[in-house]
Amino acid sequence: MFRSGFEPRTFNLGDIEYYYIPDEDRGRATAFFPPLEFDNTIIETLREYPKNLFQLCKGNQLYEANRFSQIPLPLKFATLFHKDYQYAVMNMIGKLGIKVFFINPNIPDIEITIKHILSYFDLAYVILIKDAPFPLSQYSEFLIQGRKSFFDKLERDSARISRILTEMKGKKVTFKLDIPSYEGFSGYNEFSRFRPSFNNYYMLNQIICNDWHGHTPELKISWQEESASVIKGDKNDPSRLKSLLNQVDKIDKIEYNFIKLNHIKFPNGQDEWMSPLILTIPFNFPYIDLVIPQNAKMPNWDMLRKMLDMEQSLAYLYYKEGLPDPTEEESMEFAALATAKTSFLDSVAYLHASFTFSPMLRLPHLGNSIKKELSFFKPENINAKNIKNSRANILKFGNRLTERILPNGLSKDVFTLPRQIVAISDLPVEWLIHEGENISFTHDVTRIPETPYGGTLSAFAASSLFKFDLDENVIVNTLVLFCATADDDDREFLKYFRAIENLSKTLGYKTFRCKSAADVIAKVNEYKPSILIFDSHGGFDKETLSSFLWVNENEKITGDMIVKEQIFAPIVFLSACHTNPNYGYINKLADAFFEAGCISVTATYFPISIRSGFNVYLRVLNSLAHASRNPAHKNWLSFVSHIIRTSYIMDLSTYVYEFTVTSSLTMDAKDELINRVQELTLQATIRMTRFHDRVNAKDDYIESLKAILPTTFPSIDNIVPENAFYTNLGRGDLIMFKVWSENYKKVNTTLFNNKQSDTNLN
Repeated sequence: MFRSGFEPRTFNLGDIEYYYIPDEDRGRATAFFPPLEFDNTIIETLREYPKNLFQLCKGNQLYEANRFSQIPLPLKFATLFHKDYQYAVMNMIGKLGIKVFFINPNIPDIEITIKHILSYFDLAYVILIKDAPFPLSQYSEFLIQGRKSFFDKLERDSARISRILTEMKGKKVTFKLDIPSYEGFSGYNEFSRFRPSFNNYYMLNQIICNDWHGHTPELKISWQEESASVIKGDKNDPSRLKSLLNQVDKIDKIEYNFIKLNHIKFPNGQDEWMSPLILTIPFNFPYIDLVIPQNAKMPNWDMLRKMLDMEQSLAYLYYKEGLPDPTEEESMEFAALATAKTSFLDSVAYLHASFTFSPMLRLPHLGNSIKKELSFFKPENINAKNIKNSRANILKFGNRLTERILPNGLSKDVFTLPRQIVAISDLPVEWLIHEGENISFTHDVTRIPETPYGGTLSAFAASSLFKFDLDENVIVNTLVLFCATADDDDREFLKYFRAIENLSKTLGYKTFRCKSAADVIAKVNEYKPSILIFDSHGGFDKETLSSFLWVNENEKITGDMIVKEQIFAPIVFLSACHTNPNYGYINKLADAFFEAGCISVTATYFPISIRSGFNVYLRVLNSLAHASRNPAHKNWLSFVSHIIRTSYIMDLSTYVYEFTVTSSLTMDAKDELINRVQELTLQATIRMTRFHDRVNAKDDYIESLKAILPTTFPSIDNIVPENAFYTNLGRGDLIMFKVWSENYKKVNTTLFNNKQSDTNLN
């Protein structure tokens, strides 16, 4: 089902399209292990290849065009299963352009497949991921055997490529393989044998192209050697982590210098302009016995169980928490399984980083050392006392997690720069600590759940093929669905929704009170919204490790229903309890929304209060019309993060207002206090749009509020800050506000007029 606002993502002149045809579709992966049909070596190989032909003749101009335009430029990569690849090929955007197919030679009719591909496209090449069972010499002209082979064929076919590019551009374009050598970057990009560093090495080369210069096997690479203490097995040696942070810093410095040297400006002086950091924290699945019975027949079952008892130390060395270190034999046995998992996550991270040439940081693989603290937040363990003490408990967990993977001030090296965070993990990464606060307060954070594993690839595929921008009409394409049980008729739950209905008459969004699941399906089909908001009760089912929404006392909206009935929008906001439970829940509502076609979901870890939940999505609606017409936020993640971050401030303001109007103060005193609180609240929310001022703005607000409140008022410390109860999922950072993009061009008019590039980013 197509939703309003979706558009195919722009293909840029010279883009190379990469496709993978596996030997078979082996079905869905287990929740806690990578898809069986996915071969990690494909992405590992792709990292060595250019995204665009012009990187081979214009060097870093593609990178500069991407960072200047602020338009996402993903690696063009997709998997085509053999059973339906012909249909997919026939429906590709066009025959023109350069196509490269990675093919498993064990597929049926390999010769017919290659012949069909080469005949259909104007220029295509084939890479066999393993030795073919019989010779395919008749296709040797188009078979690639390594990067040098690819470059040699591009050089051979340069005249043909020039003709194709000229036809695509509509004017003469000449392609000649001539990779510039950037002497200033000599030795800048060191190669290490440490696997988590590979991604940044190849991403840095996508920027400076030095590893491609000369494209011969004799090319000398600068090597970074391991520290002696790591080699000796020192589990607490931070040198590997510091080497990763050094790589991140090198990528960041190139971007920072490019922005500053070109005097690029950002609307409203916004300071959060660095490309997002892709942060990966692998976590062992905690509920394997619930998903696969002990007597189930499964390859490598014993090793899989052993692997789930292992985790990595600060030095990325595997060990058993609370148990003797593994024997050399044990280490070798589960190494293949562990590497398959972390290599898959590295591949996923690289794909997501490709949109913006982002640096990547894979932190140690965690397990039992953090499970005890995390188990406190199991949905079945949450009660009124937990909620009351939630801030202290969340900060305690955040400090424990930070100390475990970023100790001794290393978190400052990760989180000091003004940027958004895209995290790949099942852990509540939002609760990591920076400047005494959770990073969801200091940063805009969105998360791609590690499990189910297939979803990590789906999140990339959806955003790489299609884009969704927010225009000034987005508010009228917003649908709010209210679902309540019969017991809610006389409660504040319904009272607040009446206010939402009344406001819709002014702002123009759609609302509907759903009495059944059929109502939900019908209204989503009728309106096909750009933004879908649910105001409902939520719940969880431990047996199925799932979450759901109540429609009435007997009916639920489940993940299976969402996928089957295509209940989704590009953006989904769930104002309901327990919609994204912690600790091993693998059938969450967000997973289903992503499978249906959603790009961004905002969900909840905990139960949320009716009033606070109402205030959050009321502010989403109230602010959306303004944000779609004024360049206050670059993307949806910035917008929704600001709404959630400042919700604590707004809750305090509402709390004070309600006590003020019912207090014994004189009318003049009430008016004066209310006006002063409103001034402080406005100042604080404006300051909190600035990356470097958020913590101080909140602290100043609370201090000022306490200073002006009468001593007879209840303490504002009693208010539970629910901003940490929310989690943003998906790639909301890629959903741009059109008004921001237009204003960005205006404030950089001279640069845009002078910028000429055959890469044709538009």
